Amino acid sequence: DMEGLDEDGHFAGDGDHGEVSLPFYAPPVQRQRWGEDQVLPHVNWGDLFFDLFYVGMAYNLGVMLTSAVDDLTFLRGFIYFVACFGTLWTSWENIMFYESRYTTVDYFHRMFEVVRFMFVSLAIVHVGSIENMSDGKSSETMVFCIAALGEGLMYLGQRVELLLRGQGDRDAITNHTKRMIKYTIPTLLLYTAALAVSIWLYTRPEDEPHGRLLADPVDDKSSNYNSDYNSDYGSSAWRIDDLPLTLMAVAWIQNIVCTYFLELRATNGKHGDVRTQLVPSNIDYVIHRYGEWCLLMIGEGILSLVIVETAETADYYIITTFGTLTMIFIQILKFESEPSHAEGHALWKDIRNGKFYSYLVQILSMSLIVFGVMYKVFLKKVLKSYKAETSYAAHRFLAGGGSYMSDETSAALFCGGLTALLLSLELMNLTHSGVMKSDLLGRITKESGDVDWTMVTVMILKICIVIFTVTLQYWTTDPDAMTLCGCAIVFAMASTRVFVHYYLHKRSVLLQLTDNLTSTAKKAAETLRTENLTSTAKRAAETLSSSAKTVPGAVLSLSLSEPKRSVGENDAKLNSTEKKDSESKPSGKSSQQGALASSLASLVKRASDQADSSQDLYSPAAHKQKEAIQRVVDDHSFDAIIASNKAGTILNVNKQAVKDFGYKSGSDLVGKKVTILFQHIDGSPEKLTENEGKQLVETFTMENGTSMKCIIASKSIAGAQDCVVTYVRSLETIQGL
Repeated sequence: DMEGLDEDGHFAGDGDHGEVSLPFYAPPVQRQRWGEDQVLPHVNWGDLFFDLFYVGMAYNLGVMLTSAVDDLTFLRGFIYFVACFGTLWTSWENIMFYESRYTTVDYFHRMFEVVRFMFVSLAIVHVGSIENMSDGKSSETMVFCIAALGEGLMYLGQRVELLLRGQGDRDAITNHTKRMIKYTIPTLLLYTAALAVSIWLYTRPEDEPHGRLLADPVDDKSSNYNSDYNSDYGSSAWRIDDLPLTLMAVAWIQNIVCTYFLELRATNGKHGDVRTQLVPSNIDYVIHRYGEWCLLMIGEGILSLVIVETAETADYYIITTFGTLTMIFIQILKFESEPSHAEGHALWKDIRNGKFYSYLVQILSMSLIVFGVMYKVFLKKVLKSYKAETSYAAHRFLAGGGSYMSDETSAALFCGGLTALLLSLELMNLTHSGVMKSDLLGRITKESGDVDWTMVTVMILKICIVIFTVTLQYWTTDPDAMTLCGCAIVFAMASTRVFVHYYLHKRSVLLQLTDNLTSTAKKAAETLRTENLTSTAKRAAETLSSSAKTVPGAVLSLSLSEPKRSVGENDAKLNSTEKKDSESKPSGKSSQQGALASSLASLVKRASDQADSSQDLYSPAAHKQKEAIQRVVDDHSFDAIIASNKAGTILNVNKQAVKDFGYKSGSDLVGKKVTILFQHIDGSPEKLTENEGKQLVETFTMENGTSMKCIIASKSIAGAQDCVVTYVRSLETIQGL
C-alpha cells in the first residue's frame, strides 16, 4: 500500500497505519503537472547528506587553484579548474532537475543513488594539484575520467527508464526525455574520448617523450613547478597531457550550449503545445536547491578561514574576523535580495532568464571558491612569518600542505574572484525582472518622466565600487589591507542593495498615497454632487406634490414611496389620470404640474440609484476588492495580467498587457469586455473560471486586429469576490530559433 507515502517512505499524516514496507522497485512518478500549484516538497534528508560531498569538491578545487602559481601554469590551472568544476556541477544539476520533476519511493532507486554518489565521491577524491593531474603517468586524471563517465552512464540509464516506465503525462515525458538523451550523448562521447586519451597517457612506455613528471615533495620556498618539472614540461603552456581535462572542459561548455538551444527549440511553438514537449519542474524546489548549493560554496570560504593553524598575531585575527564578516555579508547579499518563491523568480518568469540564472549560479560558485581560498593563502603567509619569528613547530594535518604563492598572484586572484562574485550577484538580480525593468536600470526615471538622480547616484556608486575592486591589486598586496578592503566592498554593495529596496518602497508608498488621496478627493466630490442633486430633486418633488394635492383632478399618486415604478408606468398613469380629469373638470394648470411632478419623480429615482451605486463603489468592501486586484496585477511581471469580473468586464491590466496587445494605455482596456482580447470566450466569459488552474494555448486579438498565440492560466482572486485574474504569455517570448 503506497498511498499516503512521501518520497522518504514515511506517511505524510499522523496516525497508526500498520506495517507498510517499501517495494523493491516502483517506477518514477511525475512530481509537477502543468497548471498545478507550486508546492515545495518535503525536505529530503538524502539531498542534504549527499550535498556534503560537494563541500569536499570545493575544498579540493581550492587546493588545485593554489597550485597554479605562475604564468606558465595559470592557463593550465584555469582549464583544469573549469573542467573539474563543470563536470561535477553537471552531475549535481542533473540530479537536482530529475528530482524536481519526478519522485521515487523504493529501495532500487535508493541503492541507485548510493552507487551514483560512489562515482561522484571517486571523482572528487581525485581532484588534486595541477602537478599531479597534468602528469600523464599519474592516475589522478584517468580515475577522474572513469568516475565522470560512470556517473554519466548512470544518468543516461535513468533517462532510458523514464522513457520506458515513467508515470505521468506520457507525451511530455517521452518528448522531454528523448530530447535530454539527445544532448547527453555528445557529452558522454567527450567523456569517453577523455578517458581513452588518459588511459593511453598512463600506459605509454616510460621512454616516450613527455614522460612521467616527478612528484617530489615541494619546498615551501619554491613553486610547485620546480626546475625539474619545468624542464620536463618545456616552455609550452599546453601539451598532450592536458588533453583529457581539456576535453572535459569542452564537454561542460557543449552541455550548456545544447541544453539552451534544444529547450528553446522545444518551446518555439513549432512542435505543438509546449505542455507536450516539457515536463515542468517544481520551481520552488529548484530555487531551494540552488540556494543550498550556494551555501555550500560560501562554506568553502568559511573552511578556508577556520581550518588553518592559529597564530597569536594581530594580522591573523584581522584576516579571520573580517574574512568571516565578509562571507556573512555575501550570504546576506545573495539571499536577502532575491525572491524566495516561484512568483517573481527568474526560473518561473521566462526560460531564457531561468537559463541565465543557472549560468550565473555557476559563475558565482567558481568565484566563491577562488575568493574563499585566498583567505587560506593569506593566513598561511601570516603563519609562515609567525613560525619564522617564534620557531613554532606545531602542524595541523587538515590545514597542512599547500604551496607558496606570490603576493601579486594572490592579490590578483582575490580581486578577480571578488569582482566576478559582485558582478554575478548583480546580474542574477537583473534576471528576476529583466535589464530594462530592474531596480537600477528600469527605475532611474520617476513616474513623471524626470530623471531620478538618487537612483543614478546609486548606479554610479556601484560602478565605482566594481572599478575599485578590479584595481585594488595594483594599490596594495598586503593580506590585511586586502581583507579589510574586501569586507568594506561587500558591505558597501549590500548597503546599496538595502538602500535601493527601501528607497523604491518608500517612493512607491508615497505615489500610492498620492494616488489614493487624489482618487478619494474625486470620489468625494462626485458623491457630494450626487447627494446634492438627490436632495434638491426630492425637495422639489415634495413641494410640487403637495401643491398638486390642492388642485382638483391632480395626480395624487406621485408619492416617493413607490420608487420602483418606471418612467413609462408613471407616464401611463399620468395619461390615464389626465383623461379622467378631462372628462369631468379639466384644468390645464393641474395637468402641467402633474407632468412636472412625474418627471421629477423619475429624476429622483435615477439620482437615488446613482447615489446608492456610488456608495457601493466607495464602500470598505469595494476598497478591499480593489486592493486585492492591485496585488495580483504586477507591473514588473513578464506575463500580461488581466483582472476581470465573472461578467467579463476588464477591471485592471498591467503594463505588459498594454504592451503585448498594442494599446497605448491601460485605460483603453479597463471597462471593456474581455471578448475584445479572448477569441475563444466570445459571448461566454464564464469560461475563464471554468478552466481555472489549467494552462491553455489560445488565440488573442491585438489592438490592430492581428492575432497571436498565447499560453493563459486563470484563477480566482483571493479577497475579490467574483473576480478572476488571467496570466497571458505570448509564445513569441519563449520562441527559440
